[in-house]
Amino acid sequence: MRDTRAQVIHAHVLTALRHSGLDQADFADSVAALYTARTPLHARGIEFHQHQRGSNPYDVKRANEQLLFRMLKPGGAVRMPAEIEEAVVLSLPPPYRDECLAELAARYGLMAAPLPAAADADLAEKVKSPCELMRRGAAAVERIAPMLEDGRIGPEDRAHFADALQALNGVVSCCTTLISQIADAMREDGGHQAEPVRYVIGGGER
Repeated sequence: MRDTRAQVIHAHVLTALRHSGLDQADFADSVAALYTARTPLHARGIEFHQHQRGSNPYDVKRANEQLLFRMLKPGGAVRMPAEIEEAVVLSLPPPYRDECLAELAARYGLMAAPLPAAADADLAEKVKSPCELMRRGAAAVERIAPMLEDGRIGPEDRAHFADALQALNGVVSCCTTLISQIADAMREDGGHQAEPVRYVIGGGER
């Protein structure tokens, strides 16, 4: 039976907490802050505890931790609203956030890809996608290399399949972002149309 969205998110949260060194109370506090910042007051069905003058920060974090993880527990009595789900996923540190977003998108038959930098973003943000593509491309080559030691990819390489596919999906995601970024630049250039892209498939040009 297929896992529910709540089970998928809960599994990614546990993986992030287990492997990133992220503290559970700090994570819950980040979720509370993001949820509060993104959700208008009249639309909040859940009220997290707020840090106020004179309050003990540790007690506030612990209270938010208990509240959040009651909702995160699959099959629990308290269901997690969509707005809190968004804050949970976006509060995950990379690469766990990307992995969670990719799995959630795949449930709709889609692939998750970051939006390109805004037109008014600084230079560091605008070159982030090309740099990320180079980083992920190198990582994908490393994942594929063990499978090619004997000159072919076959069933005997099954131990490497999951890592290789995950790395390659990351490359495709970055390419999708860059395509969007270039398309935006073309529109800013007065609707200039690029030359048609030609693909070589099976030895024939299309």
